[in-house]
Amino acid sequence: MATMGANQFENPKNQATYFNWFFFTLYAATVVSITAIVHVEDNVSWRLGFGLCAIANLIGLVIYLCGARFYRFDKPQGSPFVGLARVVVASARKRNLQHSSG
Repeated sequence: MATMGANQFENPKNQATYFNWFFFTLYAATVVSITAIVHVEDNVSWRLGFGLCAIANLIGLVIYLCGARFYRFDKPQGSPFVGLARVVVASARKRNLQHSSG
């Protein structure tokens, strides 16, 4: 998800800013979900805690759908299975290599 979002920007500085905000938001949401939502579910109501999570997901979906028309979609180039086949062939060729001891 982070790389797909950063792909919307061409300037590397803007991509770096996006990554910073993406991970800040991700970790902030994790802290809220581990503390506040669990506290609400344990001390107030399990239904309220579940409802808050469902509402937050619904809001996120609405924001995504409203902004999807502005997204830049890159057209796929070639088959995705070519890269996978290359990995399988390379690992099969290198299966008998000696490992270093250091």
